[in-house]
Amino acid sequence: MLVEFSVENYRSFKDKVTFSMLASDDNSYEHSNVISIADGTRILKSAVIYGANASGKSNLIYALEFISLLLYKSRKMNPGEPIEDVMPFKLCPELKNKPSRFEVMFYSDGVKYVYGFAVTRTEVLEEYLHRFDSNSDESLVMFSRDRSLDKEYEFVNVAKPDVLEYLCQFNAENKLYLSTAVLFNYSDFNSIYNTLVDLEYFKYIAPYRALREGYFDKNTVSDTARTWIEKAVKWVSAIDVGISDIPIQENRDLFENDFTWGNDDYWDKYLKILKTIDTIHTAQATQYSANFNFFGEESLGTRNFFTTAISIAEKMSRSGVFIADELVHMHTLLVQHIVGLFHNLNENPNQSQMIFTTHDTNLLNSEIFRRDQIWFMEKNPDSGASDLYSLYDYELPENAKEDDIDIEKGYLFGIYGAIPFLGGKSNVQKN
Repeated sequence: MLVEFSVENYRSFKDKVTFSMLASDDNSYEHSNVISIADGTRILKSAVIYGANASGKSNLIYALEFISLLLYKSRKMNPGEPIEDVMPFKLCPELKNKPSRFEVMFYSDGVKYVYGFAVTRTEVLEEYLHRFDSNSDESLVMFSRDRSLDKEYEFVNVAKPDVLEYLCQFNAENKLYLSTAVLFNYSDFNSIYNTLVDLEYFKYIAPYRALREGYFDKNTVSDTARTWIEKAVKWVSAIDVGISDIPIQENRDLFENDFTWGNDDYWDKYLKILKTIDTIHTAQATQYSANFNFFGEESLGTRNFFTTAISIAEKMSRSGVFIADELVHMHTLLVQHIVGLFHNLNENPNQSQMIFTTHDTNLLNSEIFRRDQIWFMEKNPDSGASDLYSLYDYELPENAKEDDIDIEKGYLFGIYGAIPFLGGKSNVQKN
């Protein structure tokens, strides 16, 4: 579960920018939009990041995923190998050789942690992991790493510190130590590692690839994957597109016993398999049903929604964080329906979270989101750097009500007249 994320000197971010899923003292939509943790912390179930093209929305998503990617890649990197995708802020020459910094606060197995590192293209300069005690706001250092010190590694408040000391010899200057410790079976870090590696964002792929590669094994649909697909079918049927079922079958007889992905006739056989995946539409007046080819006769929006729904169901099955950079080729109402799934305790009993970017102002709706769930990204024209702030950062005029806000137009209405609260001069002050 994500609490906060900070990034500095990376892509379009010059200075430190922090994105937070911590709930404010606002009590609107408390039961649907907020997760209450046993330690008293209140976490938002969803957040939307709004901004114009090239404002930096995607870069924030890339920065969050960078932690996931570097942890995963560190397991396989060779000493001296460059660290890919490290991109310092380019519009300030002083930062060219400075490290990019990343920090994430999160819950794993009910415990709150902070993990962060500073990295260049050649080495990890700093790395640390802290744990929060349930009875205190103070964090306890578990390990720290600083290449500028004579003793680079320090381990405290951990089990078997001697083991962690021993594993240092297997790490390298270009690798994250957390990844190395897990690789060499230090099991106390497994849950932490898995939570962080899971912070990858949803990448749109063709629906047949999601079904073929991600959710089928060699012989049949796995029981676990079937539950995700059944949820996706239920959600697709609920959006009133006339689909009553999506039976999925594979004709494995089309493959030879020695089938490999590299066969020349792979795509011909692949497409024949896909034709066995249909949707069933039923006319309500007559109850007459007919099969439609999912890939040839359904709309792009329906196909993308189904693919997205499978990924969401998988995340919801394990309290994951669903992260998306634009929910493309889907109508606003479809995106609103997806957000509603996360806010619905019956659909989302494991309290998964959703974070997504958009420039669709129709989604900036106070009947869906609290003000602390809505974030804005803008690029400073003077420095070229991206800045991030929450709608909650803006203080409403005295006696103002949430119902007076038109988020989409950026105005307050009612007894105040029409007051712009985003951009330009305003009586609405930023905290």
